[in-house]
Amino acid sequence: MKVLGFVLIMVGGYLIGMAMARSWEMMLKEVKNIRSGLAILSAQIEYTHSPLHKALQAVGKDVSGEAGNFFSSWASWIEKTKKPSLALHRVRESFPSSPAFPPEIWPMLEQLASTLGVFPVPDQINQLKMVQVRMERLEVSIQQQVPRKVRLWRYCGFLAGLALALIFV
Repeated sequence: MKVLGFVLIMVGGYLIGMAMARSWEMMLKEVKNIRSGLAILSAQIEYTHSPLHKALQAVGKDVSGEAGNFFSSWASWIEKTKKPSLALHRVRESFPSSPAFPPEIWPMLEQLASTLGVFPVPDQINQLKMVQVRMERLEVSIQQQVPRKVRLWRYCGFLAGLALALIFV
């Protein structure tokens, strides 16, 4: 019975480590999705001249994962508040410390929200391009961190499980 308890605690620790490692992999995927969503948004604004909430709705449909939910939610809040910055604030409240979105994303999006729907289209496109470049840098940074963080969390999960198993069994 002790051996079974030892094994279960070790497996539990390892699974927690795997879940934390998976969150880093998801973060990279979502940053890529947001960056591609911003490219789609740029095209929507520049070529179709869609109202901002409709452009964001289209992006939400085209982008998968949490990023798609983010763009759709932002669109619905813009429709209610008529202010992109306030709408982004509301969306941020509904995505509290989501592991899929690194904290560095929010200042970029807040800067973008202050220009969307307010400035002339060429300025909005320039702002979108600038945020895409910054997102690309963030993506590269996360991409470099992911292998180390994944390995770290897997080892930490295993070692935590081992330590707990040794303490309790």
